[in-house]
Amino acid sequence: MEHNEPKTGRTLPIRIDEVYTLAEFQQRTGLGRNGIRAARRRGLPVRQCGRNKYITGSDWAGFLREVGTTDSRDR
Repeated sequence: MEHNEPKTGRTLPIRIDEVYTLAEFQQRTGLGRNGIRAARRRGLPVRQCGRNKYITGSDWAGFLREVGTTDSRDR
């Protein structure tokens, strides 16, 4: 059984001109394995090359534009 890496509570920015390994993307966004699975089911593209999986920053930004919601409290 795989163990999820401990969450530090600290996220890092995702740049649209960068490509991230799945592990790095999870660390930067704070999403766990189940969060990534849910995002994939909702349309987040994950690219695979050999055994490695990648998510592009531009795919993440597009995904957020399509399925994300705005929080009116932030305005």
